[in-house]
Amino acid sequence: MRRTVPATGRPISVAIVNRHPIERESLAALLGGHPEVAVVAKVDDVSGLIGSRIRPLPQVVLVTLEAGPTAFAVVERFVHTRGAPPLVVLRRRYAPALVRTLLHLGARGCVSTRGEPSDLVSALTAAAAGETHVCPTIARLLVEPGRAPNDAGDLPLLTPREHEVLAHIAQGRTDREIAAVLGLRVGTVHTHRKNVMAKLGVHNATTLLRRALALGLVEP
Repeated sequence: MRRTVPATGRPISVAIVNRHPIERESLAALLGGHPEVAVVAKVDDVSGLIGSRIRPLPQVVLVTLEAGPTAFAVVERFVHTRGAPPLVVLRRRYAPALVRTLLHLGARGCVSTRGEPSDLVSALTAAAAGETHVCPTIARLLVEPGRAPNDAGDLPLLTPREHEVLAHIAQGRTDREIAAVLGLRVGTVHTHRKNVMAKLGVHNATTLLRRALALGLVEP
């Protein structure tokens, strides 16, 4: 069931962040069919939204989050920027650990591209109201009875820097190469690697990647 226009009589203003022009336009067209929301900006980089000339800022930002070394850091930096609107994440593939991390970092909603358009509208309206929302597809994933007992709920959260290091490890980079990319000391990267392995309960790189893939922390 579609929601009605908010009590204020004005639709919720939304900025779409997606680095692919066709996907940006498709999302704008989809949301254009819902009177509850109004797309006021379409940009390719969430980090540049606050410093843009878009005024007033939208009430909610919808970002398509792709896999990569900086994905989690982007969310954390944005939601902790003074005056930043609430953030709703759109993504095709989720795992319980990924959802838990995104919400912990401050995202106000998680929506799967496998869900219904109404799920997206519900997440945007909830975020504008200061609430947190996950779509039914993700909610079912979080309570799936067959989920491993030591999955997301029992694992310590990785920090954004640990996520960055893990993503680079998944790309086959050595500690020295990761240090050069991130501007860190090799010893610091090695410490992050050890912390990630300890948090995920593994003891070697092969098992680390298998575990990270199973939890949805990295993608193939």
